[in-house]
Amino acid sequence: MERTRLSPAAYEARRQQLIADHDSVRDQRGYDPAYDSGRRASFARVLTSARGVKLIHKVSNRHARGDAVKEHVASVVGFALDPERRRLVSPVVVSSEERILVEFLDGTIGWHYREAGVRVGCSCCEPNRAVMALIQRDPVVREAFTVMRAFDFLIENADRHAANFTLMVGGRVGAFDHTFAFEGRHGEAFDYWHLVNPFTGDQLNEWEANLRDLTDLLDEQGPVGVELFNVKPRLPSEMMARRIQELRENFPLA
Repeated sequence: MERTRLSPAAYEARRQQLIADHDSVRDQRGYDPAYDSGRRASFARVLTSARGVKLIHKVSNRHARGDAVKEHVASVVGFALDPERRRLVSPVVVSSEERILVEFLDGTIGWHYREAGVRVGCSCCEPNRAVMALIQRDPVVREAFTVMRAFDFLIENADRHAANFTLMVGGRVGAFDHTFAFEGRHGEAFDYWHLVNPFTGDQLNEWEANLRDLTDLLDEQGPVGVELFNVKPRLPSEMMARRIQELRENFPLA
């Protein structure tokens, strides 16, 4: 049976809805045009649209252009790995030099998750043993973290910790805040990865094909990365092809 190509149309529809939600905020009392213009650097604000949906408006003065491209590419990679959002939810992003709009993910931030009798670390950078127990106990949650592990590896995310993922309804996991990705690091700096499932050959084949289908969307904003750690910006589609091959070479398959 011939595979159906993954269309970027579903992602584009989500992106246009995010823009419409943000634009609807402009008509609300108390909206701050100075914020929208980007004059307040390194600032994020949660807004509520006219239809009651939350979104995040981010402004950053740290490599602002690079941050916008990183968030866009990470969002598209998340869509490629799980278009239907059955396990991994990577927020839709609308990014430009002036603004980064991010879909708000409802759920429990990993650092805030608690279980009776389970010790929790004093900071978000310490492993939350309650989340670790949940991953070990619940196969649906474990598979969600498995997909997130592939996601973080593909985008070279070395900044995954308990304050930038959220546990969502149905055992899904939401992954957000990817401005420290694409900097040449391996994406394995997370205390939970030893608990997840091995990848399967079918998964890798599907992810590779989906990423190939989304080439134009991945490369929409040009090369990704910054001149740090002797890493030069790379075209996202070419980077994904290489990273998928590295997944095959470096991880045992189920």
